[in-house]
Amino acid sequence: VPPVGRRVLIADGFADAADSLAELLRLFGHHAEVARTGPDAVAVMVARRPDAAFVALALPVLDGYAVARAVIAAGCRPRLL
Repeated sequence: VPPVGRRVLIADGFADAADSLAELLRLFGHHAEVARTGPDAVAVMVARRPDAAFVALALPVLDGYAVARAVIAAGCRPRLL
């Protein structure tokens, strides 16, 4: 039985790293989305409620810690990695 794909967000300002991880996750059957800045990551997580999110600590505008606080304050509880 193939695994059920998860909704995953990759939040990273380094385009090559984020896109490569997203493509790898897609190859394993997951729905992966990329956000390049902290505010974009918060917006995507609040709107789409991913199952998990890989959040870089050094994101532009809002760092990873601020993203985590904002998402939790908005009532989202994705697994943050």
